[in-house]
Amino acid sequence: MNWGVKASSALITLSSVSVQDDGGLIKFAGVQLSSWNAVSYTSVTVVGAHGFYLPGSTMTTVSYSSAQVNSNSFYAWYLQGASSNAFVVSLASNTNGIAVMLNGYAGNNHIDDSTILSGRLWGTALFMDRSSSNTITASSIVQARGVGADIEFSNSNIIQRSTITAAGTGCFAAYYLQDASSNTLTQSWIRTPNGIDASCYGAYLIGASRNNVISYSTISMPGPSGTALWADGADDNTVTQSYLHGGESAAQIRWSSDGNAISLSTLTNSTVDNPALYIFESSSNTVSDSFLASPL
Repeated sequence: MNWGVKASSALITLSSVSVQDDGGLIKFAGVQLSSWNAVSYTSVTVVGAHGFYLPGSTMTTVSYSSAQVNSNSFYAWYLQGASSNAFVVSLASNTNGIAVMLNGYAGNNHIDDSTILSGRLWGTALFMDRSSSNTITASSIVQARGVGADIEFSNSNIIQRSTITAAGTGCFAAYYLQDASSNTLTQSWIRTPNGIDASCYGAYLIGASRNNVISYSTISMPGPSGTALWADGADDNTVTQSYLHGGESAAQIRWSSDGNAISLSTLTNSTVDNPALYIFESSSNTVSDSFLASPL
């Protein structure tokens, strides 16, 4: 059996549906949706399959629903080439892999007031690959042991009024941009859980990641080797009106990361003999109207 429910036509409504497959009989998707579908108060639990799968779907809404998966090959929510869809007040959870995947030029999708969870070692909670102009609002993204939000080759995505949490063994970065441009993180909080000294990165920008903006946000990575912002070959990015704190350093701008700007922000670190801001082999970067503090 490949599907629990497969909606192949428009204007289909699912409400108060439960797809429960603890035995792994469903092989591809608990619920596959077409365009102009509406799902509400529905729960999907599968082992070796996607939870909600939207292949090329448009204008479909999933609300007050959950998908729980335990697989390193399938995703709780999979938007493949899908556009203008919405997930509202919903849960995506994958204990063994990526919780939410957007790829195949998925665009203009919205995730609002939702929770995205992944527990896999070196895993990712939210992964965008070649997908642009998607918006995540008032949501929680939690990856205990890897990368919280991983955005690669994707542009003009927005995460706003949200929390990204990453910590524990295998933690690498809460917010990771690779060859990704014009993305925005605003009014958000990147953190490690209380009592956990995760030595990982808050925001990590690498490669041709340009013109990204972090604004009105707090990034706190207090572990001994924690760094709030790391730029590696990333140009023309902006941090403004934000608070950055890292155990080792607040920000490191390295290896031909040129033309970046930090303004109206506070940068602090907590390790003696390390700087709050470290710039290495990078040019034309600007820090203005900001406060920097490092322990003596």
